[in-house]
Amino acid sequence: KDFPADKLSGSYYQKVTTPGLQLNADYTAAPPIVKASVNKWWLFGLLFLSLLLLYPAIKLLRKNVKKLSQKKSIDIFTGNKPPFDLSFSNRNKNISYTYDLLRLSNHLKKRIDSPDFFLDISKTIKQSILNRGFPTPGFSQKQQTRQCLFLIDQAYKNSQQVKLFSYLAMYLIKNQVKLDFYFYYQTPDKFYTDVDGPRFTLQTLKDRYYNCALIFFTDGTNFPEYNAPGLKETITIGFAYWQHRLLVTPVNYNDWGRNERLLSTFFNVIPADVVGLLELIRALDTESSTTKMLQGQFNSYESKHVDFSTVKGLEEYLHDDEIFQWVCALAIHPKIYWEIILEIGKAIVVNPAKVNYETLLKLARIQWIHEGNFPTNLRLELLKVLTRENEIKAREIFLKMLDEITMGDEQFSYEEKQMSRYANSFVLFATG
Repeated sequence: KDFPADKLSGSYYQKVTTPGLQLNADYTAAPPIVKASVNKWWLFGLLFLSLLLLYPAIKLLRKNVKKLSQKKSIDIFTGNKPPFDLSFSNRNKNISYTYDLLRLSNHLKKRIDSPDFFLDISKTIKQSILNRGFPTPGFSQKQQTRQCLFLIDQAYKNSQQVKLFSYLAMYLIKNQVKLDFYFYYQTPDKFYTDVDGPRFTLQTLKDRYYNCALIFFTDGTNFPEYNAPGLKETITIGFAYWQHRLLVTPVNYNDWGRNERLLSTFFNVIPADVVGLLELIRALDTESSTTKMLQGQFNSYESKHVDFSTVKGLEEYLHDDEIFQWVCALAIHPKIYWEIILEIGKAIVVNPAKVNYETLLKLARIQWIHEGNFPTNLRLELLKVLTRENEIKAREIFLKMLDEITMGDEQFSYEEKQMSRYANSFVLFATG
């Protein structure tokens, strides 16, 4: 039977008769679809009214957030201006002067023969008389003050070896030795006196210091060729301009090997120890090789195979309880600063004469002190063996040093200063 076509909805009933089965089916038509229309102007009006009501709330919220951001909090630091590290005042006065360094400065101050000559009147008269009155000029060699040029490798930003060699240069200048010193980063092609200052080319140094003794302060690991048994041409050609070329290496003489043998083909290689520095004078006055002169007459300690990552290795290397406690006291702060080393050493070491160039060189040969990065695990171990008395001394001194620094909260290192103050003050309060 057909579905009624003249009705929107309807149904019909059909009975199906099947032997053994009776089925009743009721079919209902689909309901009509109702479409609703929305007035868009009402929607725009509702949205505008909502924004109008939210504006005062948003303005009030922004005002409160601004007030909260202006409040001082020990947990939030927003400094982004230099300096990025703590800037302590100069502590080089804590280093004890040694007689050997004074000898070095006196030798470097001596006048030497100049390549120039002048007309010597007395010689002219004597030679003229000997020549039966015939005018015969006599010449004498001029004397001049020896001038040195120090080039210091600043391979690491916070290297304590760089600080030590800078101290040596300033000490010699203070003792009226005529020298200038520059820094360079790994490759000696650009030179500077300040990290943020202008860079000078090698040609500029040649023009300024053509009659100087050239002295490098570096281990020279970047000077040899990587795939050839010799030095780079940038070294052998670039610095052949100077007649006197010396290289002062922080590597112990007992640890010298292939690198030093290669360097000695072009430089007079000298260890940075005081005894080695005294050989510098002989190297300047003669043409012989310094490495050969030192054979069999210079003996030092070894550091190449020492495990500086363990307390036991440090104790065996330093071989002095006071110096060992000095190193342990540096662990009160995660960063290593040259000024902290000197100030804490002055307080902990009973004999101030021990805080000298030779001892500081031995400390600077410890790899993580040289790089200025304290190994975390070792730092905890050193704090355990640091005596209570020395820890209190070190932390009190460090707090005084922090108080001497004047800076605003807009500087990046302000966070380090404040957190160091809180940490050390808390430990001192807890220890009573």
